[in-house]
Amino acid sequence: MAHILVVDDQTDICEVLKAGLETAPEFYVSCCNSGPEAIAILDEHQPDFAVVDVLIPGVAGVDVAKAAIERKIPVLFMTGDPDMARELLASQVPCIIKPFRLDYLIEQVRTHLKAGDDNLTRIHSYLASRRAPPKP
Repeated sequence: MAHILVVDDQTDICEVLKAGLETAPEFYVSCCNSGPEAIAILDEHQPDFAVVDVLIPGVAGVDVAKAAIERKIPVLFMTGDPDMARELLASQVPCIIKPFRLDYLIEQVRTHLKAGDDNLTRIHSYLASRRAPPKP
């Protein structure tokens, strides 16, 4: 089974995504609502994959992604912000735009889990070239 970490500052969204992802028999899911908590989970549990909201307060989603990439954990960004969505899509970064269907999320996680090194390379390149994030 693949351990998936979901990071979203909205608890209800996190729980819905957890329940949806766990309908796939190959996933078990941890959820958290802050960047520091996400980084602690990355350190303690070494999940196989992370689904990260880009705009979370405090330690931003991009910082969580940096921590994941340093640990060789692939990332799928999610955002509902139109400007951030355009930036991610233009950069060909693995992302999913809110709102989305849970079956599409499962499909994307499966795809990017298999992509492995390609995912890590895309996220790393994006993080290395990106401008300062907007404040949530």
